[in-house]
Amino acid sequence: MAFNCRILQYNWYLYIVQKNNMVKLYEEVECGPIADKLRSTTHSLAFPELFVKFGPSKCFLPRHFAEHLTAIDAFEVRDDDIWIVTYPKAGTTWTQEMTWLILNDLDYNGAKTILPYRSPFLEFTAIFSKMGAGGLNGELIADTDVGKKIGDSMERCRQLKSPRLIKSHLPFNMLPKQLRNGEKKAKIIYVAREPKDICVSYYHHRVTWESYLGTMQDSVEEFIGGHCMHGPYFPHLKEFWDIRGKPNLLFLTYEQMKKDLHSVLTKVSSFFGEIFNGK
Repeated sequence: MAFNCRILQYNWYLYIVQKNNMVKLYEEVECGPIADKLRSTTHSLAFPELFVKFGPSKCFLPRHFAEHLTAIDAFEVRDDDIWIVTYPKAGTTWTQEMTWLILNDLDYNGAKTILPYRSPFLEFTAIFSKMGAGGLNGELIADTDVGKKIGDSMERCRQLKSPRLIKSHLPFNMLPKQLRNGEKKAKIIYVAREPKDICVSYYHHRVTWESYLGTMQDSVEEFIGGHCMHGPYFPHLKEFWDIRGKPNLLFLTYEQMKKDLHSVLTKVSSFFGEIFNGK
């Protein structure tokens, strides 16, 4: 598969590459062992383009994500939004479902509606618009039944009635500007998880959904090196850990949820100004 190995003098704020009338802000994966390894473990039909590194934390995402950077940065946040932000495989879906039920008075019937309708994934379209489906038959994820149901993920977020429950795996420095600078007082729930468990879960996710060609050991090395989607893990975690004292941020862990879900439910309810009665 075609792979651009140009090494760029990288500076997130100042280095701009102008190509095909589109501004790109990223660092290319360098030539050498890393690039060679990624070619061998990444299926070219699942990922027609290999990944590049965005932002100060070098978030690993498909190159075409650059086409959506401006729109994500300028996304209109609402004061009553609730954002579920996690590194992938840290308990995202569990937290979304738990939070949605708390916000909707335990409406289990309403919860039968598919989750992307109730709690959209902000950057889904930005990531998967050019990614092949798991069956590797040449069909894009965006053209599958699921992709068509989701549609434009950012537009679905815009159309959601307040209070919106929005999911993102982006690091803090790549979230919408109004969320980063505190212009809007939306609430954020961040969920962390033991990285060894994330690493194992992510490997199985990659095999199932990305037709990953590597071994478990390959995936572990890529995770440690920050070469899994949305990686690296520790800068992602540290950004939210450093602001955990902000009143609009609730920092949770997967392990807390597993050990004592009742106390987490109480904590989340209190975060929203609600009282959890335990029933």
